[in-house]
Amino acid sequence: MRIWVLTVGEPLPIDGPAQRLLRSGLLVDLLRRRGHQVTWWSSTVDHFTRQQRAHETVTHNLENGAELVLLYGRLYQRSISIARIVNHRETAAEFVRLAPTFEQPDLILSSYPTLELCEAAIAYAEPRGIPVAVDIRDRWPHTFLEVVPGPIRTVGRPFLSPMFAQARRIFQHADAILGNTEDMVEWGLQQSGHNRREADVAFPFGYEPSEVSAEQRQEAQQFWANNVAFSEEELVIAFGGTLNHSFELETVIDAAQILEAKGAPVRWVICGQGDRLPGYRDRAKNLKHFHLMGWVRSPEMRLLLERADAGLMPYCANENFGGSIPNKCIEYLCFGLPILSTLETGTPRRALEEAGCGLFYSNGKPEKLAAEVEGLVADPKAKERMSLAAKQYFEANFRAEAVYGRMADHLESLVREPVNVK
Repeated sequence: MRIWVLTVGEPLPIDGPAQRLLRSGLLVDLLRRRGHQVTWWSSTVDHFTRQQRAHETVTHNLENGAELVLLYGRLYQRSISIARIVNHRETAAEFVRLAPTFEQPDLILSSYPTLELCEAAIAYAEPRGIPVAVDIRDRWPHTFLEVVPGPIRTVGRPFLSPMFAQARRIFQHADAILGNTEDMVEWGLQQSGHNRREADVAFPFGYEPSEVSAEQRQEAQQFWANNVAFSEEELVIAFGGTLNHSFELETVIDAAQILEAKGAPVRWVICGQGDRLPGYRDRAKNLKHFHLMGWVRSPEMRLLLERADAGLMPYCANENFGGSIPNKCIEYLCFGLPILSTLETGTPRRALEEAGCGLFYSNGKPEKLAAEVEGLVADPKAKERMSLAAKQYFEANFRAEAVYGRMADHLESLVREPVNVK
């Protein structure tokens, strides 16, 4: 079977030997091992490093036999910006130009967002009778309204009305609505206006730790030895992510200041780049045990999580994050980390409570976060119980091979069995 996977904003195999693949990368690899011909359509822009992989549309043949097409779009620096919207439009235009020149697929899996690429996929597929499954990652453009102040939200909604209409069209015409939680699938169905079908299924984010060679491990160990003076007596709290509008670290920095003033044996290690990094560095400049590392490679991140005692999920709480279990959460579970989370309601809260490894605090209340961390320091046995519970919950729910095996089965069924969609 020939399958096209349309996903931008994920790490790619060509980004380096130490790169850890996410949902689409793992699924593409599994589909290839099942014998399918796979073309992965992605972007020249690396969303994480904000760099261009190429300055024109190019095609790569991956080691696993999949074909990777990098669609050119101009570079952007901010996650929510006009430049990023322009990039999405240019990327979709490149797909529209190139798609008819490729051998026709039997199925298209398109990640949502981007809206533009999803709509381009449907426009290509419908007249050819090709089923399209839309996999929801983010409730765009509704997310925009959740992260801006109220007055701007009121003024901005009319300007976003074309995007709201675009979202409705995508889900009305999708042959299958997928998502990483039931909440995401239900949201897509609400946009579509039709009832749930057998084709509309939730598959969680699956996770598999990236392999680390002996040489990479040695380099990573040296990196941490050169940059952070870990000690066995400390409680280490880790975070890795893009420092943008999605996360709020002011509360974290203030909690670190409270604990440092008390002499608590706690070290915070924050990895990632983003437009908020300079402001965070200024706010934390007097802290001795708070490290803003910038971007780090996958081997360094893996060793940090192996050493860490807890994982940090400092999301700007909004409806979008409340309806999804983030990759970050699943990664922490895999490494057996108790999780300090701002997501106090919705799907993530329910999952962490079910797992028995969640500790919760609110943005703007550093005293609460500091108190939860002090509890971990004071009760090592409770920390060990939460660590074991996290590992068990991960194995039962999020091991990548099992999750994406079920997802691949479902995608294959969409081609074998005609989908009643309209």
